[in-house]
Amino acid sequence: MSGMKRFRTNTGLPLAPDDDVTIYGDLNVTGQVTWDSARQSSASGVWTPILEDSANNPFTMSAQLGNYTRIGNLVFATCQIVWTGKGSAVAGNAVQVDGLPFANGPSSTTATVGTMRLNGWVAPASSYTSCYPRLAGTGSDIIFYRTSNGGAAEVTIKVTELQPSGNVEVSMTYLAA
Repeated sequence: MSGMKRFRTNTGLPLAPDDDVTIYGDLNVTGQVTWDSARQSSASGVWTPILEDSANNPFTMSAQLGNYTRIGNLVFATCQIVWTGKGSAVAGNAVQVDGLPFANGPSSTTATVGTMRLNGWVAPASSYTSCYPRLAGTGSDIIFYRTSNGGAAEVTIKVTELQPSGNVEVSMTYLAA
């Protein structure tokens, strides 16, 4: 038999029990899958985003939702978080989201395409007008940055720049390890 077969299997990916995985290749008469290197496997599922500071101290959250789709090593990830307090986050530390299902790849140390809507941000000066998410290094943390329309150097958003409650939505694409 040849063509696309849809089934559940142990792929080595961190998948939830109900995630669907599509593997492209051939299923031979003994039931073994032969990998078709010209096509890639794909997976999609949910993940739990955690809003925290750069020392991994969490905010108090009332809602956390994350979704992802991975095709080969290309990952499309989204998350929505509502925070109701700053929890144990430390004032001077940078703000980030932890918990992405796949770590950032070594060849894409800062190459991330993403957008972010942040309600509850108190910009420290009127010159800082935009905020955006970015992965740095080979980890799985989404770090929040700010910059001005004039192209000033980017700076991480600090815990002190967030109101006691708010929400954030992030959508990004990156290359996984």
